[in-house]
Amino acid sequence: MILEPLLQPILIPLVAGLFCLLLPRAWDRERAWLAVAATAVTLLAVWPLFAGGNQEQAFGGWVLLRVDELSRFIVLAAAAFALLIAVYSLDYMKA
Repeated sequence: MILEPLLQPILIPLVAGLFCLLLPRAWDRERAWLAVAATAVTLLAVWPLFAGGNQEQAFGGWVLLRVDELSRFIVLAAAAFALLIAVYSLDYMKA
């Protein structure tokens, strides 16, 4: 199933975070690498939104997601910053 492009930056980290919560405490290193992988996938999923034009999408008639120039940049910057934080936290997760 291909997700809608405007929902990917929301659902990918949400699913990965829930999966990390379900992993046992002894698997801290695997959870850290899963966080890095999920943020990298989110960054890759956000890139087409950044490169594309303005988009607007309604879901069920009550949720409207809109992407303009500023929000495209903010989503890309947030995804890149999240990846940097996840990579930086790998050292912390070893201990």
